[in-house]
Parts: sequence; C-alpha cells; structure tokens
Amino acid sequence: MIPKIIILALICVLCVPLASQQSKPVVVVMEPVASSTNITNMNMSQVRGAMEDFLTRSRNYRVVDRKRADQVLAELNLQRAGFMIDPATAKAIGRHLAADFVCVSELIKDEGYTNINISLINVETGVLEKSGSETVQGDSPADIRAATERIASRISGAMTNEQISERSALRKNVSFGLYVNVGIPVGDFGGVEYPATPGFPVPQTEGYDAGLGARFTMSIPLISNNLGFRAAAGFAYNGGTNTAPGYRDEGMSYLAMGVSGELQFFFYESYRHRGTYLFGGAMVNNETFNRSVSGFTKRKIRMGATAGLGHTFPAKSGRGGWTLELAYHGTLSAKDTGIGEPVAADYVRLSAGFVF
Repeated sequence: MIPKIIILALICVLCVPLASQQSKPVVVVMEPVASSTNITNMNMSQVRGAMEDFLTRSRNYRVVDRKRADQVLAELNLQRAGFMIDPATAKAIGRHLAADFVCVSELIKDEGYTNINISLINVETGVLEKSGSETVQGDSPADIRAATERIASRISGAMTNEQISERSALRKNVSFGLYVNVGIPVGDFGGVEYPATPGFPVPQTEGYDAGLGARFTMSIPLISNNLGFRAAAGFAYNGGTNTAPGYRDEGMSYLAMGVSGELQFFFYESYRHRGTYLFGGAMVNNETFNRSVSGFTKRKIRMGATAGLGHTFPAKSGRGGWTLELAYHGTLSAKDTGIGEPVAADYVRLSAGFVF
C-alpha cells in the first residue's frame, strides 16, 4: 500500500509543472511583413528571432515551433497574412496551430530610418491585445534586433540583453555603510529593582541610560532585486547607575563589541541599496559589564537578534546615500539573572549613516 502511495505522490509532483506549462497561452510568431522594398531578409529574421526568444524567456507564453508554424501557414497560404490580420484569419491560425495569440510584425524603411511595429492578436476575438513600436536610424541588424528586444520586453515582461547585463553588473555591487547609533535601553536593561537579600539587606535599583555606538556594514545583493545580505561589525556603549538606600551610588558601564548577519528586503532596489527596506538577523556580542565602586567586572559572549526598518535616500551617483534606521535588539542567551548572569541587553537602536 505504501509503495503505491509513494508512486502516486511522485506522479502528482511530476504532473504539477506539466499542468503549469500547459496552462500558458500559446503564441505563433509569424514572419514579419516588409512594408517597403528595401527591407533585408536578415533584418526580418532578427525581428522574428528576437520575438521568439523573448516570449519564451518571459515564461508567460509557449511559442509554437517555427518549422511547424511555417509548414501550417504555408498550407493555409498565410505566411504573409499582413500586419493587421482579420478575425477570420486569426481564428484559422489558432485552430490549426492550437494557438491563443498570433504575433505579427511590420518593418517600414523611410528616409534612412527603420520603423518596427509588433502586435499580439487574440485569435479568438481578433482583438489586438498588446503592441509596441520603435524607430531606429539606419538598418543595422544589431540595432533592429536591440529595438525589437525592447518592444518584446514591454510586451512579454522579459528583460532586454542590455537590462540583463546591467542587472548582472549591479548584482556584483557591494555597498558599504558607516553608521552612528543611539541605543535606548528597554525592559530590565533600562531599569530594574532587586529586592533585599540576606547578602544585601536593602533593595537596589539600577538601569542603563541611552548610549552611543557605531557600525561598519557590507551589503551584498542576492538573486532578487529586493533581497540582500548584510554583514556588520560594531560596538555599543551605555552608562548606568545602581542606587541603594544608605549606600553611595555606583556607576555602571556596558560595552558590547560584536558581529552580525542580516537579511534585507528592499521595497525598491537592493542592487543600488535605495529606498525603504526591512531587515532582521542574528549577532554575536562580546559584552563587558563594569561597576565603579566594587570594581566588579563580568564578561560574557552572548547571542542576540535584531529586526528593524530602514530607508536610504538616493545619492546623486545613483547608488547608496544617507540612511536612517530604527531597530530592536534583544539578547537571546545567558540572561538568567537568577543564576548570576547579566541582565538582558535589550534596546531600541536609532542609526544614521551613509551607504556608498
């Protein structure tokens, strides 16, 4: 029984991508129409090839094989049906090639310029669904293909080769940041009262004040334009006071030096580290707690977590800029004061800096 269930599950898993593929609209890309006599076969081939490539790359369509399309269109005597085909012709093409859309294109050369018009026509209704046009100077095959790619990009949602190259270059960009931080203690870190004990007969109140710190960061864009990974190293310092009736106030200090790793989600663009973003991650801190009167010092390596919101104002160079952040830091480990561990160093962090 169990092997049968496993086999059925595997069949379902294999069928899901096939069903997804079958659900995509089918497009037949027709040979471009030359509306003037001085259009070369090379340029017509560039337009058709670019459209087929981009419609396929977009993953939103399935493209009919060119040989099969040409064979059926030849049998129907529709290889050059014209730039704006009538609904009857569109339905005939759709019926014989099981296509949902027909992609038609037109090249016009006039006074040293070449105009490229491309449209997607619904075979069921004959209605023009999407269209675009570009005009290039001259008739260079490379320029015509690049123009066709730009039209195809708008129609299909795929990226042009120029955009891909730019995106690939941007992915290699690493953004560095320098920040000044203000840490505002919260919870017991901001203030806590300890009851009297046999070893200390009066209650104590202690807490830390707002402190300063700094961080150096390195952000690396990930696969998506919205995702990034940030590594950081920095320090935080807070001063505080312990008070007890009948005793002299005791000064306290907290110093943390640590490293962290965070994921960033950008609402605008991670490649140039611009706009609003969310971030969250983990850190390791080497923390030192000092007391001025008793000379008591305790050192602890503890894990922490941070989450927050930031915004980078674009610089004139197009990358990075002035940045503001609001974050919460919480201590995750070694914070049980009942067994003598230091109080959890929880605080809200306000940061201002520059990303470059």
